[in-house]
Amino acid sequence: MATRSARAVWRGPLFGERPEDAGEGRVSLDSVGTALPMRWSSRVSEPAGESTPEELVAAALAMDYAQCLTHKLEERGHLARELDVEATLHLERVEPGRHSLTSGSLTVHGVADLPPAVFQDLCLTAHEECFLVIALDLPVSVRATLSAPPGA
Repeated sequence: MATRSARAVWRGPLFGERPEDAGEGRVSLDSVGTALPMRWSSRVSEPAGESTPEELVAAALAMDYAQCLTHKLEERGHLARELDVEATLHLERVEPGRHSLTSGSLTVHGVADLPPAVFQDLCLTAHEECFLVIALDLPVSVRATLSAPPGA
């Protein structure tokens, strides 16, 4: 069994009477020893060089989908030279004092030597079977494009 962990440290209030009075935090990814700064204001406005929990979930979703799609391609005897996956999650205020992830999207560009219709079909299959798409329980769209490898 693989076990992964991360650590978050928060100091101060979530909001302050003035922006500079608001608390701040850091999240550390134990596998790489990287600490990312976070503030509430970065979650609901411009990131200003800080990460957010939603960005980390989007990163995980992009990689999970890329790995799932790679597996689906291999099951059908194909190998992509490259899969470039962008995951976007939308955090919205759903009522006063409450925000929620409401939807997401996956945009994938593949470089592979296979028929575009097969690639589209496998992209949809990977979407249906992607662990994090399922776990998020959100509407997540997928848009896929394919290019032939150079010299193909």
